[in-house]
Amino acid sequence: MGKTSASILTALVMLVGVFSQTALAGGIDNKQNWSARYLATGSRNAATDGVDIAAYNPAGMMFQEDGIGLGLDVHYIFKNYEHKYTDLQAGPVTRDQDEPSIIPGLFATYKSGVWGVFGSITNNGGGGKVKYESGNAITNTIAMGFFPLPLTNQFIEAESMYITYTAGASYQISPMVSVAAGVRYMDATKDVSAYSDTALGALYGAYEEEADGWGWIASLNVKPRNDLLLAFRYESEVDLEFETTLDGNNTAMGNAVLASLGKTQNGTYDRNLPAVFGMGVSWDTNDRLNLNTSFTYYLEKRADWDGEEDLVDNSYDIAISATYSFMDNLRGSIGYMFTDVGIDAKDFTLVEQMSPALDAHSFFLGLGYDFSECITFDLGLMTNFYDEDTAADPMGNLVTYEKQNNAVAMGVAFKF
Repeated sequence: MGKTSASILTALVMLVGVFSQTALAGGIDNKQNWSARYLATGSRNAATDGVDIAAYNPAGMMFQEDGIGLGLDVHYIFKNYEHKYTDLQAGPVTRDQDEPSIIPGLFATYKSGVWGVFGSITNNGGGGKVKYESGNAITNTIAMGFFPLPLTNQFIEAESMYITYTAGASYQISPMVSVAAGVRYMDATKDVSAYSDTALGALYGAYEEEADGWGWIASLNVKPRNDLLLAFRYESEVDLEFETTLDGNNTAMGNAVLASLGKTQNGTYDRNLPAVFGMGVSWDTNDRLNLNTSFTYYLEKRADWDGEEDLVDNSYDIAISATYSFMDNLRGSIGYMFTDVGIDAKDFTLVEQMSPALDAHSFFLGLGYDFSECITFDLGLMTNFYDEDTAADPMGNLVTYEKQNNAVAMGVAFKF
């Protein structure tokens, strides 16, 4: 295997080999955008309306009417990530990816008297697909650091999903206090492929990584008066040991380079999903207007990331929203969130370079309409403005990371 060929393929593999997930609302790995009402407000930690509280505030369902609730929500996410740097051959360039993602969510609740049960299927990490069709700062670093040869006709694709199944029970201790607890099972997958033409011919490498694990969730609501509610939620860390399966179409050279990067058949590494603590306050200022605040804290420093957790501080979100009922069956909402991801560009690993982890200001807008007592429709819009960050690559060249996400979500709920 020639040194030039191996290094070019190494650049491609490194570009996607440790790709983790699409950064949306949430921490570095954890994601919180599961429902249309989330995109309508940005603040659901203390919500007691909607079926989606099965995921955000399951103890809050005890303040709903008795009956069954079923909800289906779908997000369509527009993602634009950019790396700006000086390319060896082309000079100053912007390399980007704009592959959209479609993310569904399913929710269910059942309440009878002081007891209830809940369940949800959500994507708690990952978030879809990315494509860097012309390389990025990582390939530039490899090319400049080892051998100045261009990588042409690049095709790089990675997809990541952390499908999470949660089920549990809720109980109303008193008119003022309710609790909930549940278990969850997480099935995480990452599919990676990379292709490039070089002066020495076409190169291809691909593999799949899978992990699964168990966790738990606990929720507490306190309602000191009819118009005020305090909510708390804790999601445990989920142990995820990813196992690699190589693509049978890989070339022998490709598998050899993958092996040099630790990507071998049945090889493993740890990237646990961090624990989450959430709290919120809901205040009905009058019969029409509700104000809601949320604070969500992601415990990344406690998670096992094979040592990479030492490079980060814990992330957090702070959000506030207002929902106004124009009529008994028509409501509108607005919201704002600030996200601190707890990592600087100078400490980015390949994971964060692929999907830049940047602080964000997010704005939310929503509309909800009840067709009847049994059928509810919600529309949510979200836009994220990220703070750009700049750091030197290993060769001393400055790289600026920028991105913007926009999303629309629709949800329908049935109550019986």
